[in-house]
This record gives sequence, C-alpha cells and structure tokens, in this order.
Amino acid sequence: MDLAGLPVFVKATVRTLIVICSARPRHGHAIRYLAPVPLEDFRTIRDGERLQELVDQHAVDLPLSGLSPDGWSLSDYDAQGLMKVICETRVSLKEYIHGKPFFGIKTGMNKAFIIDRASRDRLIAEDARSAEIIKPLLAGRDVRRYGIEFRDRYLVWTYIGVPINRYPAVFEHLKQYQPRLQKRCDQGDHWWELRACGYYDRFQEPKIIYPDIATSCRFSLDSDGYFGSNTTYFIPSDDLYLLGVLNSTIAQFYFSRICAGLEGGGTTYLRFFGQYLVGFPVRTINFDDPADVARHDKMVALVERMLALNRSLAAAAIPAEKELYRRQIEATDWQIDALVYELYGLTEGEVRVVEAKRSTVSA
Repeated sequence: MDLAGLPVFVKATVRTLIVICSARPRHGHAIRYLAPVPLEDFRTIRDGERLQELVDQHAVDLPLSGLSPDGWSLSDYDAQGLMKVICETRVSLKEYIHGKPFFGIKTGMNKAFIIDRASRDRLIAEDARSAEIIKPLLAGRDVRRYGIEFRDRYLVWTYIGVPINRYPAVFEHLKQYQPRLQKRCDQGDHWWELRACGYYDRFQEPKIIYPDIATSCRFSLDSDGYFGSNTTYFIPSDDLYLLGVLNSTIAQFYFSRICAGLEGGGTTYLRFFGQYLVGFPVRTINFDDPADVARHDKMVALVERMLALNRSLAAAAIPAEKELYRRQIEATDWQIDALVYELYGLTEGEVRVVEAKRSTVSA
C-alpha cells in the first residue's frame, strides 16, 4: 500500500509504504499494489476502516518481474512493457553525450556569492573590472520548458586563483562575510574563493540546462552563457534533436518511473539528478539513412520553432497575443510528440498508454 504524499505522520513529511509479505514459493504470483488514494479516502482508513474495501476496489496486480535487483517498478503490465520498448536497443544518454550531466555551482554561502541587480550595478560602478567576475546566474525555478526566465541574480565568481587584488570592490563586498566564509568546509585555497570546479568554462558554452527538481520535463537551451546554481544541472551540448526528445511525453513517461519523487499536496516533484539522467534511452539517428536524416531535421526545425514561440510568448503583452502563442506551442508540442513516437517505434496502443500521462506535462 503506497501512502505517498499523505499525512500519515502529522508532523513529518515522509514517503510511507506498507508491505505485507509471506514466506511461500513465488510460482509467478503477482504483487497486489494499492496506489496513493485521494485524501478524503485516506481519512476514512486512518483507524483501519475501509482498508480492505479500498484494496478490493482499487488495487492492481503487478508482475514480479518489476522487482529486479536494479530497483523496483510499481507499474502495471502495460507500463512495464512500454518501458521495455522505449529502452531496448537504445543508447544511454551517457553514451550519447560521451559523458554525464554537470551539476550547478555550490557556493557554501549563497548570501555572499549570489547578488541581485542593484548590488551588481553598485560593484561595477565602484570598479568597472568587477564585471569580469560577476556572472548571470540561473536557479532551477528560472529554467522552464524551452525557455529561461532570468531573474537578475548574479554569481560573484571568485574561482580558485582569482587575482582578488584586481577586484577591490568585490573583495570589500566579501569581507563583510569573512568570519562565516572562513568556516566553510567547501572553499578554495583562500576564504574568498569558491570550491574547486573543473568545468567552469562549460557554463559559458551553449548547453541544455534543467532544474534538479520539477513536476515535469523542463529542459531548455542556454546560448547566453549563464552560470547555474546548485539547483540546476546541465548537459554540455546544444543538440536540438536531443532537446526535443528530452522534453517529449515519452521522456516524461520514462522519468516519472525512474526518478525519485517527493510528494506533497497531491503533486509529485521528480528529482532530475544526474544519476537518473545518464540512463535515459536516446534513439540515435542513422545519418546514412535518408529517412532517418529527414526525421532528425524535422525535429530540429520543430524545436527551433518551439524555442522561438516561447521567446515570443515571454515578450507578448496583449492577452490575445499570448493565447495565440500558447496554441501554437501546444500544436508544435503535439508534432514533436508524434515524431518521437515514430522514432521510438510505438504502436497505437503504446501511444495510448503514454498519452494517458500527457496531462502531467506542463510548461
């Protein structure tokens, strides 16, 4: 019995599951699984009432094959079969990008190293060279699906070896936090420096960036060299084909079954941590096959359109204009999904299984 997100313990938010087992031969017996029930039903069973009734009405049989050594999957037969179709003969994301996603910068003290527009402007006014080590910064909430909402937050980028005497205004800013900065366990060689990071240069290159926790896939292209906070990850690539696949309903279907989730208020927040991303099955393109090349080029064109439409939506001021862009975005989204279904070779029945989850995907 899965009680995810339900207030089992009044003063604690935890994921609670009740597992009842018996020591007997397996013989292919299925698992009886009760998914989280609505809050009003939960309240009726807190004292044990109606529990058997709810199990009889809503529990489903799951295959024992879902309890693999690599992890348990509490999905129905259709979902498990579809996961197999999606994953078979694919290349993992780790193989596709020849590496793994990078996580954002951990400062050890955001109050000192993350500043607003007013503070940035003041430091640059005091010393123009300050601009060299003040970088635009994105947090996870700033990264939307095919778009970025920059909130005028900046990183004081005092990397290891920074010639701090060259930046007196920045040094004075950090001095007010010196006692606390000296106590950090994750600093550089000096108290004013950030911890070691071997990929600072990658932040300033084109990349696919995404939040570490979200209810749905929110991957976006960053071509402006934003740095990312510790609530972001990024893939060091500007591959628009990959971006379209990662934002598809198939990807949402996959991640909702692979990523760890945090439940609260009836909403599941997925943890898009690197460990869950590296195994994502990417359908590669055979560039010797003209039909496959055409599919790739169509995806790139659709994603370029999606990026442009989201920029236009963000800039629109008139409600009617906003609604027009939203409709165009929705139509383009459907086209991308249809193309991804074709790429992954899904049947009409398998598409229906995925589409049942479409409502969980939001911009």
